[in-house]
Amino acid sequence: MSSLNGLNSGLINLDVVGKGLLQSTGLAEEITGDIEHLQFIQPGVGTVLQCDATLSEMHNLECQPTQYPLEDGTSISDHVIVMPTSVTVTGIVSDTPVGTKQQLKNSLVGMAQSAFMPPLGVTVLTTAYALYNASLKDPTPSQSAYNALVRLRGGDPTTTPPTPPQPFTIITKYQRYENMVMTGLQFPVDASTDGMLVFTAQCTKLILVAPEYVSLSKLDNKALAAAERKVGQKQARQRNGFKDGLAAEENTIHVDAQKLEANIRSYK
Repeated sequence: MSSLNGLNSGLINLDVVGKGLLQSTGLAEEITGDIEHLQFIQPGVGTVLQCDATLSEMHNLECQPTQYPLEDGTSISDHVIVMPTSVTVTGIVSDTPVGTKQQLKNSLVGMAQSAFMPPLGVTVLTTAYALYNASLKDPTPSQSAYNALVRLRGGDPTTTPPTPPQPFTIITKYQRYENMVMTGLQFPVDASTDGMLVFTAQCTKLILVAPEYVSLSKLDNKALAAAERKVGQKQARQRNGFKDGLAAEENTIHVDAQKLEANIRSYK
């Protein structure tokens, strides 16, 4: 018995340390689900979807070597291009996951059975049916998951103005991927998917580039500025020389025209 008590206290202490670590790193504000399950997280919002089960995960990490063809039919490579990471996941969201609606249903059944025990039974029965009817009006987990995935893929057109799709984070079994966008989304529906949502999502990581601002004072190069001034002065002299030459040529043509006119008069 003492060993069991020690084990329980150790688990409690481990749970406290884990929660403290999450809070100190800021992950507790972002991750609201179970980190052991596949999650889709939107920055600033938190976990928007957590799968009850994951059927498959495909982590695609590609590198593409450059190729330059030669005359002999071979090709050479001088470096490798790291392609954006892509992940394909297939998950399930059930309408009756363990510990949620099924647990509520079982609790309501127990309350209904106790309703036959007067005099508190009438009140308990009324409350049970009220809770059960309220739960039926809520969107099912599968419908909520469908809506969340559609919004992740294409944004929310119901807002004013419409919200464009935003990069999100995926937590998988092996890796946490940030700045992901959904490039494909499928929902197979048949007799076997009754009461659950089965989906396959293809996601690709965005390679974001942050602009870099450089002060103009760092670009102040006196030697370069002087060289540019010399080039500008030379071009100005060339333009002025061209104008002067054109004016001199026009004067020469005018003088020749006057001489020709004088010769014609003397001939007459």
